[in-house]
Amino acid sequence: MKLLWISPWGDGWAMATKIRDAGNKVVYYCPDPHNKNGLGLLPRASEATWENLANKSDLVICDGVFPSHKTRRSWHPSDMVQRLTQLRKRGVPFVGPTPTTELITNDERYRQKILTRFALGSSFTSPKESAGLKACLSVAPGGSCYLVIRHRNTWAVGNGPEIGNLGDVVIPLNLQSDLVKRFNKLMEFLQGVQHTSYSNFSLTISETNIEINDCSLGFLYPAIFAQLPDLLSLIFGSNPPTPEVRLAVSLLDGHANPDTSADHLLDHDGFFGGEIHKSPETGKIVSHGEFLGAVAGTGRWPLVQNKVNDHLQSLLREGWGFRPNIGDTANHILAYLQTYRWI
Repeated sequence: MKLLWISPWGDGWAMATKIRDAGNKVVYYCPDPHNKNGLGLLPRASEATWENLANKSDLVICDGVFPSHKTRRSWHPSDMVQRLTQLRKRGVPFVGPTPTTELITNDERYRQKILTRFALGSSFTSPKESAGLKACLSVAPGGSCYLVIRHRNTWAVGNGPEIGNLGDVVIPLNLQSDLVKRFNKLMEFLQGVQHTSYSNFSLTISETNIEINDCSLGFLYPAIFAQLPDLLSLIFGSNPPTPEVRLAVSLLDGHANPDTSADHLLDHDGFFGGEIHKSPETGKIVSHGEFLGAVAGTGRWPLVQNKVNDHLQSLLREGWGFRPNIGDTANHILAYLQTYRWI
């Protein structure tokens, strides 16, 4: 298969590399010429060549949403998403956003309008203004649904600085659960506008109500690393994997020292690279940021947590670390949702 992988923010190069290593011809394109993620580790397209390569590809994947243009009163879809729409109209198979879903992500007023249409917008609030359990509903292009429990604080939930996506627990959901069915009409709408990427909704869930705090209609990192088997089954038309708990935990460089050697990281199957690249001067794999990447695993809980933590521990170098207790609250969250019949 010939595949072009487009990554607006440079997050997806490790996924593209995994697909290439499975025997496919993969070219990667990040529109930001200054983004070094994955540089030198797989063939890259340029602004001048990506569209021609896309026309010759068996599949084009865009893993994120581009920034929309701000107009005087509203927002306008980006030039990039409109070019991708023309690509789709020419019959090139495509996984990614549309102009409509880009605006839902970037334009808060438009997002509120759409959510209200499907009886979801009236409870739209800031997460700081609502009490309840925080979680994310993630819907894959093939229709599979997951509860994603996100971890952004360095030590524990609400403790330590919030520095980004330190890890995600990904739990398969029954499509007949009340939580999933609450979003059925909205998902039908997104399918109608030809949205073919992931749909992620950040939620606050109380005993009787669901509030949407935010939504992202693209790949969710690092959760997507744990969802890779499902994405591969969609791409290659194979049977979907067995529903199991998945876990993805980020590996961090606490000092964020540039050009730290990271040669050993890519030798591990379960590791997905982040802010690392091949130095053009030395040919060595080096880091250039705080988020070195993530380790993903699948299996029964807590065995998968122990497996991922052990893997991360084996990768550590001086100044590197990870949050080891990611997923400790998963059983409590599931029990809460079951008690109030959300799942």
